[in-house]
Amino acid sequence: MKRLKAILGIVWAAAALPIVLGGFFGMDRCARQLVASTGIHISPWFTGGEAVRTTVHGGWQTIVHRPVFDGLFRDRPSGFIQVDWKPTGQAPLPQSIEESEDLDGDGSPDVRIVLDTRADHAEVFSLNQRPASLREVFNMGTWRAVRVEVKNPNRR
Repeated sequence: MKRLKAILGIVWAAAALPIVLGGFFGMDRCARQLVASTGIHISPWFTGGEAVRTTVHGGWQTIVHRPVFDGLFRDRPSGFIQVDWKPTGQAPLPQSIEESEDLDGDGSPDVRIVLDTRADHAEVFSLNQRPASLREVFNMGTWRAVRVEVKNPNRR
């Protein structure tokens, strides 16, 4: 009986090995199919939200993302707006970029951002009554991004 159990155990392990290996090697494809079928997406708190405006300058472009206030059940009272600077050609970004940006899309500039691309340092100055402050500066290799902290106008 012990010998039969040992033989059945070896047969079971040998039969399970291809299943385990197939699952391991097919994991990426299965995971992508699962995500695609469920509609799951990466949170804008990680991606910066969808881009709403792009302005092309001499050697770079400025991309303004939508305001991110997304919470689990409802919008948060404060959030951020991400602004990216990406080179349009092979040349790197200039050492210093100073721009006035319209964050809410009303046609008038809301903040002035001064970015030092070499030191990864930025300053944000509010140009209207809405308070705005620097949250983070990101060095993404060839391009830079800042997140400007803003209050949610729909939540007081």
